[in-house]
Amino acid sequence: MMILAIDTTTPSGSVALLRDETLLGEINLENASTHSARLFPAVDFLLRAHGLDIGAVDAFAVAAGPGSFTGIRIGVSAVKALAFASAKPVMPVSSLEALAAKLEGPEVRLAGPILDAKKGEIYAALFEIRRGR
Repeated sequence: MMILAIDTTTPSGSVALLRDETLLGEINLENASTHSARLFPAVDFLLRAHGLDIGAVDAFAVAAGPGSFTGIRIGVSAVKALAFASAKPVMPVSSLEALAAKLEGPEVRLAGPILDAKKGEIYAALFEIRRGR
């Protein structure tokens, strides 16, 4: 299954392309322009770099928060438009859960990802990571 994943919940967003559980490529959106200006060029570049077009995508994943309200709206709207146009499913993903899932280590582990919510506040969660069960 080919999945296009988009995260615009933080100022440094990303676009990733996965085939099943294999990461084919990822673009980190680290620059001064807005997500709305850089998102679709990044998607286009990533797909073309792998000789694909949007029709090759079987499903879309999108970071659904917590995070920047405007960033979430941009990412979710973009993914919903692509999914609607191609009649493909959308999978929302928790930003904090995705951060926790990136950890590697012992079979059972606690993970406490934190994102800056601005104005002296944070988004945080605590997850128990279990591998191999």
